[in-house]
Amino acid sequence: MSAVGPERNATRHKSATMQASGVEGSPMYELLKGDATELEMAGSTAEDPLLNTLRDIAAGEDRPYDQQLKLFWLFAKDKSQFLVEIWLLVFVAYYVDVALDIKMMTTFYHYGDINFVAATLVGIGTGVLFTLVEMTNCLQPNDPSWMTLVVGFLLPFQLHVLFLCGYSTIQGHPHPLLHSSKLAESAIEGTMSALVQTYALIFRSLEWEDLKVGYISLGSSFASIGWAFTQFDRREKGMSGLPGVA
Repeated sequence: MSAVGPERNATRHKSATMQASGVEGSPMYELLKGDATELEMAGSTAEDPLLNTLRDIAAGEDRPYDQQLKLFWLFAKDKSQFLVEIWLLVFVAYYVDVALDIKMMTTFYHYGDINFVAATLVGIGTGVLFTLVEMTNCLQPNDPSWMTLVVGFLLPFQLHVLFLCGYSTIQGHPHPLLHSSKLAESAIEGTMSALVQTYALIFRSLEWEDLKVGYISLGSSFASIGWAFTQFDRREKGMSGLPGVA
């Protein structure tokens, strides 16, 4: 009991000092406290240097030089990963797939394969309808009404992903509808396109240049499908309140 009493008093004194200094309750404190809690839930031990760094920075008034460097490294790592995910794995991959699908549709039309063109259009349309339905589940209570209007207007033109990437960058976190749109493009449109293009590459006599574009488009579709479904393994709250952000 005597050992516990001073320890509790020290903890209370430290908490009171943090409250008086304005550290506790500040946005930076809450951010780092949330990161530390997330690491603990993920199974990090008390000896984890990253977890200890977050605790020290969040709780301490004085920030030594080495802790400032660690804080900067954590911030840069988090932001770079976030920007790569938003603008490379979502934005670039999404519109590369769209451009390749359009190219393949023009190729099919050139060879007179109207059924292939129609099947690809059905896949695109189904993806748009899926995204439209998911808007009711993915929109957040604090989302402004104008955002919903803009997304709904841009959706038929496939420009909603560009808007959602910019919106997510400004907000500092991916909007759930962004990953829902990527899933629709990968799991629905990408699957349909992959099936059609695989059949065409096997059973149609295409010129070499058209074959190269077809192989690139097919590989891009399979990579996009794989990446979209791996997102279900992530811990964040995603579609319809379920784990995974895909």
